[in-house]
Amino acid sequence: MSGTKAAIDNVLQCLANCREDDHFARLYTEAETQVEELDLQEIQVPRQRRPPRRYSGPADAFQAQSPMEYFRAEYYKLIDTATSKLSDVVQQEGAKVYSALEACLISGRVDESCLPYPELDIELLRVQLQMFRQQFDYTSIDEAADVLRNSVPEVQQLFQQVDLLVRLLLVIPVTSCEAERSFSSLRRLKTWLRSTMTQHRLNHVAICSVHHDYIDRLNMKDLANAFASRTDRRQLSFGKF
Repeated sequence: MSGTKAAIDNVLQCLANCREDDHFARLYTEAETQVEELDLQEIQVPRQRRPPRRYSGPADAFQAQSPMEYFRAEYYKLIDTATSKLSDVVQQEGAKVYSALEACLISGRVDESCLPYPELDIELLRVQLQMFRQQFDYTSIDEAADVLRNSVPEVQQLFQQVDLLVRLLLVIPVTSCEAERSFSSLRRLKTWLRSTMTQHRLNHVAICSVHHDYIDRLNMKDLANAFASRTDRRQLSFGKF
């Protein structure tokens, strides 16, 4: 079983364990405790809106008699929606292809799932992947990428086809969620004050916004010193920070 499939199964199992009355009761009790500690407004049932008659018909709409009853229904609705959407992701054709490629990398055995990619030399990949699996210990794509990233250039040249396979797995999105998040961030990035931003700069700014967790870990002082030390003119203008 590939790492991605195993991770999704673990999440589904965790969601199934959360779909219990005892789990909801603990969460609701914790919420009530925090409301009292922080002196917040008491938990109440939101104002009920009457649904359109074409949905409910002549019958009266359901109205919760207590806040706990209302939020229990909303809690189960959230769990069921997350479980359904995640199960749909596993059944998508792209997820199956990704899982098959990941299984090839982790097991060290090349199968027909690699054939649709002309950039891969299947015969070389079969030899290099088997050597790579015997030489290094890894259980996921990230660990395999770390092995290649930390290897000397001579070792990277020895496993060129494995490097291509890892790059394919890192750039192929399992779902469109990340692409949709990056598209949604454009409203914050390209504002009226940035109306003259070119496409080249917008791409870089979008990448920095999507992967902000990596950007936050960078040392700005080292970046400033690297920028200032590129040319003699910059050193005279900015000096050293």
